[in-house]
Amino acid sequence: MEAEEAGHAEPPATISPDLVQQVENHLAPQAQQPDQEDYQRRLAADVAVVRAVRADGYTGERADRLMQRLAAYGWPILHHWIGTGEIFARCAAGGRPVSSPPTHFPWNDEEQSTLATETLLSAVPFFRRYALQQGQWDPRRGAGLTTYFMGACVSCFAVTYRKWWKQQLDSQRLARWDDSNEALIQLPDPRTPDPCHTALVRDEVSRTLTRIHDPKLRKAMGMRALGYTEREAAQSVGLTAKALVSVWFSVVCFIWLSCRASWGWLRG
Repeated sequence: MEAEEAGHAEPPATISPDLVQQVENHLAPQAQQPDQEDYQRRLAADVAVVRAVRADGYTGERADRLMQRLAAYGWPILHHWIGTGEIFARCAAGGRPVSSPPTHFPWNDEEQSTLATETLLSAVPFFRRYALQQGQWDPRRGAGLTTYFMGACVSCFAVTYRKWWKQQLDSQRLARWDDSNEALIQLPDPRTPDPCHTALVRDEVSRTLTRIHDPKLRKAMGMRALGYTEREAAQSVGLTAKALVSVWFSVVCFIWLSCRASWGWLRG
């Protein structure tokens, strides 16, 4: 798989009509059934939302609410697809094939949650730019906004996964080094970051999380920013990794909105 991933040229990011149709058939098979009236009502509502967002210049409260709704809709579906392996079939069908991890790899819920979140962080600005600002979403093709957003998630997953897999390979290579290797000894321990890095992280955390009042969540997110795993951060505050991910994701969209002035990528 390592050679395969290294030699694979990443195609340009896009949301093809075929990919959207595949996602549509999975998410909304009822659209092919007699109840077309309800489906058309939902499409009309999507059109009205996009018109309002366009009138605001694709920024502002209404645009942010739309992206928050789509992100909240997409994360559990994406997490499920990653967990079942279905995401790899969808990437292949969309012309962006990636190989699933080998059977011996510890493919657990923590890795799957991380991939779902990182994919979503790429899909939100991609969807805003590609589907809304460039006008690529066309309701006449029959796909609603949620379906089109899931197409964006599938398209972004391939890039996110390749980066993630490269990190796993790098970690495995590092783990194979002998403990007495001088280069390994000289590597800084990520659990004891240098003072400058610690100061920068603390400043960023204090500025971006000032409205999050739960001290446990603040501590756990700060530890994640310093390089601790989800499991280690969760244990430090008496939670399971899965519980921490659930609580953390509930505030991700809030952080996007409250920090959009300083994080310009959210605007596309």
